[in-house]
Amino acid sequence: MKGKTLVRQTPAGEAEKLKQLKSRVRKRTRELVTVNRALQESEERYRELVSNMPNGVLVQKQGRIVFVNANILATIDFTLEEVLGKSILDFIHPADREIVEKNMALRLANKQAAQGYEIRIATRNGEWRTVVIQAKKIIYDNEPAILSVLSDITDKRRSEIIQDAVYKISEATQLADNLPELYRSIHHIISGLMCTENFYIALFERDSGMLSFPYFVDEFDDAPQTRGLKKGLTEYVLRTGIPLLATPEILSELEKKGEIELIGAPSIDWLGVPLKIREKTIGVLVAQTYSPGLRYGPGEKNILIFVSNQVAWAIERKRAEANLRRSEQKNRAVLSAMPDLMFRLDKDGVFLDYKADKDSDLIMKPEMFLGRKVVDVLPPWLADLTMKNIRRTLQTSSLQVFEYEINFNGQLQYNESRCVLCGINEVLVLIRNVTEKRRLEQQVLQAQKMESLGTLAGGIAHDFNNILAGILGYASFLKSKISASHVFFKYVDTIERSAVRAADLTSKLLAFTRDDKVNYKPLNINKLIRETLEIILHTIDKSISVETKLDESLPTIMADAGQIQQVVMNLCVNARDAMSGGGKLSIASATVVIGANDPKAPADAKTGTYLKMSVTDSGSGMDQDVLTRIFDPFFTTKDKGQGSGLGLSVVYGIVKGHEGFVTVSSQPGQGTLFSVYFPVSGKPEAQEIWTAEPLRGRGELIFVVDDESDIRDFIRDVLQSYGYRVLLAADGDQAFDIYQVRSQDIALVIMDVDMPEMGGEETFLKMKKINPGIKALLSTGYSQDGRVSEILSKGVMGFIQKPYDFNQLLAKIRQILDPGE
Repeated sequence: MKGKTLVRQTPAGEAEKLKQLKSRVRKRTRELVTVNRALQESEERYRELVSNMPNGVLVQKQGRIVFVNANILATIDFTLEEVLGKSILDFIHPADREIVEKNMALRLANKQAAQGYEIRIATRNGEWRTVVIQAKKIIYDNEPAILSVLSDITDKRRSEIIQDAVYKISEATQLADNLPELYRSIHHIISGLMCTENFYIALFERDSGMLSFPYFVDEFDDAPQTRGLKKGLTEYVLRTGIPLLATPEILSELEKKGEIELIGAPSIDWLGVPLKIREKTIGVLVAQTYSPGLRYGPGEKNILIFVSNQVAWAIERKRAEANLRRSEQKNRAVLSAMPDLMFRLDKDGVFLDYKADKDSDLIMKPEMFLGRKVVDVLPPWLADLTMKNIRRTLQTSSLQVFEYEINFNGQLQYNESRCVLCGINEVLVLIRNVTEKRRLEQQVLQAQKMESLGTLAGGIAHDFNNILAGILGYASFLKSKISASHVFFKYVDTIERSAVRAADLTSKLLAFTRDDKVNYKPLNINKLIRETLEIILHTIDKSISVETKLDESLPTIMADAGQIQQVVMNLCVNARDAMSGGGKLSIASATVVIGANDPKAPADAKTGTYLKMSVTDSGSGMDQDVLTRIFDPFFTTKDKGQGSGLGLSVVYGIVKGHEGFVTVSSQPGQGTLFSVYFPVSGKPEAQEIWTAEPLRGRGELIFVVDDESDIRDFIRDVLQSYGYRVLLAADGDQAFDIYQVRSQDIALVIMDVDMPEMGGEETFLKMKKINPGIKALLSTGYSQDGRVSEILSKGVMGFIQKPYDFNQLLAKIRQILDPGE
């Protein structure tokens, strides 16, 4: 092969190339091993992290669970083998499955789905735990899957419910007049947390060694008599001081050990918790069930444990109050000197000894007072005041009491000091912080002032209605006697319309002064909003514009008009006060539907159609700290003397009483929105229908009893003009004397409620003894409040509120005399 040269690779060159190749392979292998090890370590750390997260984590693929962490297994008390391969729906409450299925489908279809909604999941023992679910679509083992994170809020929800119950027990302690009333309230409150059809409270008196059962409700057993200690379950809890859930198995075991003896009808589950004051057991709180279908578990046991402390303190407080009333005179001297702080001083004001709690408010540690003079440790003005009372005590040997204000840690504190003689040339100074007492006294004074104003306003409205009764009555009567073309017709018409407007004002005034008795009727809330605005508009500064947006097609609600007006009033006043520099107040009404798990409704709200009233202001707004306390009684952000702190708590109570709820949203500087929801009724609005044409009488004898001569004369003139005969009486005594003689002739008695000497109710009851079939029409300047309703329940056949025109009077009379027509 001429002209070509072949160069062949030497064996040494091939060996070098192979050596390099092997080196690169080894290096790459080491790198892959390192990467794989890092990947494994990363995966292990991830799994460790996920497994130990404080929230539950699970992964579903093709509708089946392929991964769960330890948190979920601990929550539901199932093993990993029992969960893997199952559908998540197998563990979800039937009522919650639809929403979970819907959101799973949406996520797999890459569509927007709900986040942060609540569902209930089952545990091994049948308990339902409430969790908040957050989920997203992921790729797991190269396939689409759903990653869900579950946050268990069961304890939070239970805590909220129990906290509410504890608050209610505290409130019941304040309101109950006696121990039996308190026991009934406690039973009612706990029954809202768990089934307590069979429930009792047992109390142990250590001095006498006796066990009593002051409250006992049971399907089978009567209340036991007060007795010495036996070996019942109640005594077992009292003796051990430990809560006991006695199932049939535990009961049998305790009997075998001789710990207890069965007393009374055997129950399925017996649940008792000790009532403790500090470490002393004062009694036992017990619930039991006789039905196999109703069992108690750890949840019910925890509920009783949580409330037992408050129950114990409530009972102890009421018992202490009763004991205090019995022994007040005996212990007055000791109680008057009960101190928070106690100092012993000599005649020169030197501190010799002290008694002080570690939490006492002092300007220095108590031991630092010893050996020093008053003038060395107290402000000059307080040192002078203290020494003055020390000298007066030593001179007179009598108790000296003085009060003072001091700024402590930036807060104004009120202290009461009592200086008493203690040996020769020594005094004992007892100091009590009375800041809270002063605050409560101011609140009581304010409440009493408002009550007095309400009573005054009600009395004025009543008297004014009596005056208007004659004006309106005669005006309407005179108007019926002249034609529209008469020269005086327009004057009479003006008098009548003015009297009607005045009567409307007094009616609205009475609506705000009536007592707590509610009168539920189908009402149009728009009408109440407008009426309330008429009253308060003149109190709103002109720099605040008022806007209403009311849905005129609203259904009715079952409500008490006076209470709803108070809700509107309080919310509007609150909005007004938030806009001191002017702004906009908006009131709107609409119909809304509240569904299950609706985020704007509380957890206990019933589903259905609600009437929503919104009150919005453009005022200063509130921060989160204030928002959490706005419904607390006596909490206020207003200056001293500008508010009682009861307005919004009253709103909350009224709305809850109407089975509704209140929501509020606000931010500092951005105004506030209150939304009030009431369940709709849909029933026709309650109205009074009066006959257009005056109804004539048929010669019946009508007995008119009223201490106002103008009203008696008006009724007499009208009735005589329309075919009735009339008898008159100016007071109850005169009326009864006449009725004794003429009862058989009298067809109807028209009687005023408030009269001097013998009032309307007493007069009616005495007349009823003479004639059980008496027909009576009640008349008063007050509204139909609890007292009027009580009289009506005793047999009075009708009520007419002053003032009224003659048409209303004639129609009412015929309505009673001719009930079937």
